[in-house]
Amino acid sequence: MNRLIMAAESNGGPVIELRRGRSVTAQEAVSRAAVLLARDLGARAIAAHTTRGLTARFIAAGREPIPLLAFTPHSEIRSQLSLTWGCETFVVAETSDTDEMVRQVDHAMIAAGRGKIGDLVVIVAGMPAGRAGNSNTLRVHRLGEPVGQ
Repeated sequence: MNRLIMAAESNGGPVIELRRGRSVTAQEAVSRAAVLLARDLGARAIAAHTTRGLTARFIAAGREPIPLLAFTPHSEIRSQLSLTWGCETFVVAETSDTDEMVRQVDHAMIAAGRGKIGDLVVIVAGMPAGRAGNSNTLRVHRLGEPVGQ
């Protein structure tokens, strides 16, 4: 069984593909784009600001080797995401400011030892911020760089 799992996971090709037979939501498309962008840039991680956890689940579905960090203001969502493959979750203060979301990622990654100054991270968020099911924005950020100046 172990050999089968190892063989399946060592494929190396893109795991994420468009689902046939149904429409893809903007949230799903942005989640896939985040994975492709992170892979192409060699990003240290993908950080998903999520209200209900859906964005993190969409990203995790691809089972990419890139670390997935989810940021949510809800402890119950953190508990739910603890069962999601490859997802490390942080509870952060609720904010409607996208620059503050970037600062939260920056601080949490460095403080937790999940990144160092100069590492690239792809951040997925929704604008306007704080509205569930609204992930529509990607941002590439270099840890330690000033935000919103």
